[in-house]
Amino acid sequence: MSATDIRRYERLKMMMEDWANWMGGYRMKLGWPSRSIGIESGYVSREFDEMLGDVEAEMYRLIDAAVNDLSAGHHAAINRCYGVSAVFRFPRGNYDTLLIEAHDLLIIALPKKGVAI
Repeated sequence: MSATDIRRYERLKMMMEDWANWMGGYRMKLGWPSRSIGIESGYVSREFDEMLGDVEAEMYRLIDAAVNDLSAGHHAAINRCYGVSAVFRFPRGNYDTLLIEAHDLLIIALPKKGVAI
């Protein structure tokens, strides 16, 4: 594994940890938006932090979609590794193998979804 691959793997792990934190606080938005689309114009100023939060939330939704696209074993390994859920058992003792394969699959899948690693 080259130094570039190791850095990409480390960045992926950091992104996945942030995704897991986001998953812990994720709440589906219910109800009407805080601003009406018909009334909001281009002159409404949004704070940079709010815009950054929107971009991060979209990135986490894309990561979540990529994780959900994984096979059941890879999905379970990612969820267990990052503490999203730990109810899965790996009776074959293949957790480590599935986790490495899942990370390899995500390194390929995320850029296709528009997430830069």
